[in-house]
Amino acid sequence: AADAVTSAKIIDGTLVNADINASAAIAQSKIANLTTDLSTITTNVAGKIDLTSLSATAPLVYNNTTGAFTIDAASTTAPGSLSAADKTKLNGLEALSAGDGIFERFSGVVRSNTCSTNEVLKWNVVAGWTCGTDNATDATKLPLAGGTLTGNLIVNTEIQLKDGAAANYVTLKAPASGTTSYTLTFPNAVGANNQVLTTNASGVLSWTTVATSGTAVGGDLTGTISSATIAADAVTSAKIIDGTLVNADINASAAIAQSKIANLTSDLSTITTNVAGKIGLTSLSATAPLVYNNSTGAFTMTASTTAVPGSMSAADKTKLDIVSSTELGYLVGVTSDVQTQMDTKFAKAGGTLS
Repeated sequence: AADAVTSAKIIDGTLVNADINASAAIAQSKIANLTTDLSTITTNVAGKIDLTSLSATAPLVYNNTTGAFTIDAASTTAPGSLSAADKTKLNGLEALSAGDGIFERFSGVVRSNTCSTNEVLKWNVVAGWTCGTDNATDATKLPLAGGTLTGNLIVNTEIQLKDGAAANYVTLKAPASGTTSYTLTFPNAVGANNQVLTTNASGVLSWTTVATSGTAVGGDLTGTISSATIAADAVTSAKIIDGTLVNADINASAAIAQSKIANLTSDLSTITTNVAGKIGLTSLSATAPLVYNNSTGAFTMTASTTAVPGSMSAADKTKLDIVSSTELGYLVGVTSDVQTQMDTKFAKAGGTLS
């Protein structure tokens, strides 16, 4: 029954990744040692994304060492890239002519006429494609209505059995991906009321009467037929449909071991948070005049001095704005105090030589 499987009925350590639904959205609070919101974690290895998480589906091929994508050539069983040889073959096929309904050329043999109503197209190794009537009484062919097949009939995938009005049908269908071929041999009678078909493990079917109450159950069940329940520790990974577990199925205090989380290579307990839930930035640093505070995540710049560079103050900017570039040019070549140099000059009017 729905919601019948609890933690006590699942053997510890048997659940695998395939059992969990692709959109389970397991709450982070149920992951052991996880203290950081995973949505805030980003990658920064040399500024590049780690390419090992990328993948490709055939015919695309991805090399997660080089980051290169390639495409396999097409084959008779799989799609892919078109080779030069195949392109040459395609270029050799002429276009369809109006009303023909078939290729004008096939293996180099030209079909010069069109088929009439009810004629069929036949292939002759000498004449190529020809038109002709089909023999409705040909013993090698099965008519659309009636007729008897002999020998083994092979049908791919499924058989549809229509009802008398041909409006609906019943489908007998093979599994999508069978692991082995097998034969089911039916019994030679219709069986009694309420009987079911059972197998002897060799594909031989027989009619069997099934108990409906009072009989004790076994295997993974406990109790009787009318009140059977799943036994404790009876549910293994193999008995859970892949992809069906969702977040609500996992106990809030499950504390799932980190070793069971795919692609997790770091101990989650070492990841800390600070400053409104951001990831700890203790690995960042700065070089003077930049200063980095790994508690607040803030970068600042120290003020410049005569010994070290840094940020410019408003007062320093005012000083620079007073002096024009032309005035600064007058100081080219000056190597000492300007006033001291002027005091050593002889005035043009008056003055005393010594």
